[in-house]
Amino acid sequence: MWKDFKRKIQQERKDQGEKPLAKRTFHQIRNALNMCLRTAEDKEWIDKVPEFREPRGSNKVTAGRAWFEPKEQTRLLKALDENIEELEKTRHHQSAKGLRDYVQFMLFSGLRVGESRNVEFRDVDIVFTKTKPGEPTANTKRALLIKNIVGKRGCSL
Repeated sequence: MWKDFKRKIQQERKDQGEKPLAKRTFHQIRNALNMCLRTAEDKEWIDKVPEFREPRGSNKVTAGRAWFEPKEQTRLLKALDENIEELEKTRHHQSAKGLRDYVQFMLFSGLRVGESRNVEFRDVDIVFTKTKPGEPTANTKRALLIKNIVGKRGCSL
């Protein structure tokens, strides 16, 4: 019902040579209409407020996140190591080492740039996980547990 209404309004505006209404405008119209209908329901002028829900998601096909293949990761880290060696006797040496650590952290954690920028020391714990019996290593493995990730897709705890 709501989708048909929006389509009809946009077509009428197009036929009249006017520019289409913005998404935000339709949102405001829907909210105002809902407020009026809830008032009518409270005053018992209507039995029930009709649903005006937008379908969830979008019709756009989004590309998956880009990632580096293992060979590309190795090549990138090697180039960063070479950069560190080139800058060894300069004032940029520490920055080059920090950049390499940052890139390595992002590669191995899978975080986006914005998410990794927001990580603080208090958000990271070292956890010990038990390995399967019979594995050649000791009975525990170390891993980083990153909490409170705030990024593009919301917050993850």
